[in-house]
Amino acid sequence: FFLMIRRPPRSTQSRSSAASDVYKRQRVNYPFDGLVDFEHIMCGPAITKMYDFFKGRQGVEKTKIEEDLQSPPKSQDILTYGMENKCSVCKDVVDLLLKLNGREVGNLALRTLNYGGVFVVGNIMNHLAKYIVENPDNAFTKAYLERNPLIQEILKKIPVFIVTKPELGLFGAFVEAKRLAKDLTFE
Repeated sequence: FFLMIRRPPRSTQSRSSAASDVYKRQRVNYPFDGLVDFEHIMCGPAITKMYDFFKGRQGVEKTKIEEDLQSPPKSQDILTYGMENKCSVCKDVVDLLLKLNGREVGNLALRTLNYGGVFVVGNIMNHLAKYIVENPDNAFTKAYLERNPLIQEILKKIPVFIVTKPELGLFGAFVEAKRLAKDLTFE
């Protein structure tokens, strides 16, 4: 899905959240008219940037994942180590990704009030789906429901589905190509 964060998460000088700090760093890396697309934060390259951010924030010289891999970690490795709680920096990345996504999916659910459900598509969430299901007290679920009690009751009635079909975009293109091919006539 394509959503945009039009303002940074709320923070003050005395209270700065990781989400706000990551947003500010992304804003420097992606200065598109002062906007940071949700996709810039929920994409593979952003995961390694978040990893670098949390590594610096924790003041860690070399993390467990770097010791194990003997090279800079890739996005998928960071997610795996975070979900398995093998590396505190990676765990922070996973928690922030889940929190940001849970909040934005909750916002979408409230904007649409689609009681049939909200469908989340994407490789990152596909990779995190099993973790979300197996850990009911995860950051995604908390952020999705983190509202006042009345709004929380509405969100509890709107299910969230994570589409786990691999290569979904290619599948959609294939279905459309097949449909278009039926309309072709050869002379």
